[in-house]
Amino acid sequence: MEARNVFYQLELQYALPWNWMIGGIILMGWFEVAITFFFKMLCSGISPGEYTFIYVIKACSGLKNVRLGKFVHERIQLVGGKDDVYLASSLIKSYANDGCIHDARCLFDQIPLRDVVLWNVMIDGYVKNGDANNATEMFLKMKNSDIKPNTVTFASILSICASEALISFGTQLHGLAVSCGLELDSPVANTSLSMYSKRKRLSDARKLFDLMPQTDLVTWNGMISGYVQNGFMSEAMHIFREMVSAGVEPDSITFASFLPSVTEFASLKHNKEIHGYIIRHGVPLDVFLKSALIDVYFKYRNVEMEHMIFNQSTTVDIVVCTAMISGFVLNGMNIDAFEIFRWLLKEKMKPNSLTLASVFPAFAGLAALRLGKELHGNVIKNGLHRKCHVESAITDMCAKCGSYSQNGKPEEAIDLFCQMGMGGNKYDSVSVSSALSSCSNLPSLHYGKEIHAFMIRRDVISDLFCASALIDMYAKSGNLDFSRQVFDLMPNKNENGILPNHVTFLGIISACGHADQVNEGIHYFNCMTEEYGIPARMEHYACMVYLFGRAGRLSEAFKTIQSMPFSVDAGVWGTLLGACRVHGNVELAEVASKHLFELDPQNSGYYILL
Repeated sequence: MEARNVFYQLELQYALPWNWMIGGIILMGWFEVAITFFFKMLCSGISPGEYTFIYVIKACSGLKNVRLGKFVHERIQLVGGKDDVYLASSLIKSYANDGCIHDARCLFDQIPLRDVVLWNVMIDGYVKNGDANNATEMFLKMKNSDIKPNTVTFASILSICASEALISFGTQLHGLAVSCGLELDSPVANTSLSMYSKRKRLSDARKLFDLMPQTDLVTWNGMISGYVQNGFMSEAMHIFREMVSAGVEPDSITFASFLPSVTEFASLKHNKEIHGYIIRHGVPLDVFLKSALIDVYFKYRNVEMEHMIFNQSTTVDIVVCTAMISGFVLNGMNIDAFEIFRWLLKEKMKPNSLTLASVFPAFAGLAALRLGKELHGNVIKNGLHRKCHVESAITDMCAKCGSYSQNGKPEEAIDLFCQMGMGGNKYDSVSVSSALSSCSNLPSLHYGKEIHAFMIRRDVISDLFCASALIDMYAKSGNLDFSRQVFDLMPNKNENGILPNHVTFLGIISACGHADQVNEGIHYFNCMTEEYGIPARMEHYACMVYLFGRAGRLSEAFKTIQSMPFSVDAGVWGTLLGACRVHGNVELAEVASKHLFELDPQNSGYYILL
């Protein structure tokens, strides 16, 4: 109010005081008020200058008002500013941010003299609109002109080169940046590092990281994120320690990237310590960090802490809700997941493709195929059905609903899997894994073998998750030989970074259990922990207990339980109790039952086993 009073005391027949007022209002984020003052300026007969238009263009962009932006564009042309490179850059950026990339390109083509800023704005506009083809075409045109690309150019164009189709072009761009002496500039190096990490070329990413004379927070976060995304959790923890030792203060992005690696190796206590560090150091709890913390506590089945974080959130958006849905599904709390989904719809939040991919498994868990199909219809109406991970979730839902429903039709999932291919969609590891899961519910291996052949033809079998799902399918079908063949092919691809993980070993050990191959199971368990250095999880120990128990080697099953480095759950003790019942070991049955009744006293099934 005071600024406004001062403004009206000034001589307002010049543009300068109007610029001060409009610029100050925009700094406050009051875009509508700024536009009001702009029209007052026009009504006062004052001609806007270059800075006036730049401020007003920013206000139009902030309001996402394309029509108003075009009106301002017309005013610029009327006062003879159509060839002004600075104004053109602002307009192109505004059009691109509003999704009007065609208007941006038309304006760009009309400018006779283009500087590096104008080229960069146009390239970045294509990048932000996801148009990789035109972005690369624009870069090549720039390269062939008299304008040399700078740090901003390389950082922008490299950011879209992480896809399989463009990684070769991205590598060439990185080489060009080297020849220009720009490869170690932070924006270029950070974007290149991210590109290599996303394409699983971590050795290239690490070489670049080690070469950088100066590393900032973005660099460290990129390296940590790269390791986590590619499953190298111990390396992520190591680089985090290096970062703290170097005196770099972690931010919310660091912890959101880093927490999955802690969950992989550390206990709930360690995660709580990190949560405490976040609170003590005042790290902002943005939606991504909240989602990561919710995910951590869900994985440790600490629903109380997860609820606390969710309820403390001043802003609950679709990202946090998606994390809640995923966590509930992970813990088998499908009704709660469904309730969160209903709540977010009631709050007028718009589910994105990740939300939908998370909620479909809840319908599967509830065997609610009808509700799932209704949601599928809404997904199609909103145009999200073409997203591969959404179709994968639908495939998985149909597979599970088919196996649990009264009619038992896992064939529906196979049909949907085939429809994905006919619709021109690319298969991802989730869709293939889900289809293989549905094959496990069929009496014949016919479909499973067809998908296996498809995986070989498309080279999908080299994908770690797909190979693990294939091993699991053959294991559940009691076909140990095929499981072993798939597993034994995996180490031959180590040079490409494809190594078996905990899921792969779980599948092969499980297959050994179904086939009564105890020594084979022991071999793969030791191979996992000793040769590959993968720490055994609860499910691996449970498999070994089942393996020994099924073979009547109960003392070894009990020793396995005693060797477990974490608290044993009721499922493992129940497995031992069942084996004791089959093989008549009363002494061990008493030990197992004692632990069971302490852990789950309300479960009447254990009394039946006794």
